[in-house]
Amino acid sequence: MAAFIVPFMFFYNAALLMQADWLEVARACATAVFGAFLLSAGVQGWFIGARAVWFLRVGLVAAALMMIEGSLATDLTGLGAAAAILFVQRLLKPREAAAIRVRGAD
Repeated sequence: MAAFIVPFMFFYNAALLMQADWLEVARACATAVFGAFLLSAGVQGWFIGARAVWFLRVGLVAAALMMIEGSLATDLTGLGAAAAILFVQRLLKPREAAAIRVRGAD
């Protein structure tokens, strides 16, 4: 899955092609690697040593897609979402069969 997303990273962020100053290139490379990690964690279902619940997996994929665009605002949003997912996974420890109850959908 990440192999299909990486070309879009090059399209949206020219710093990955080394067409910027060194600080911008370093930030783009770091966030691209972390975004690919988040994408693979969301698709495979494992995030930092533990199995992720389905809604955390959706959040991981969303955080990874935010990091594709390459602007500072979307990178920080993606990093914040990943930190929130890690917080939920480590401290709240949702069960694997966790479901969100919906009332009135019968």
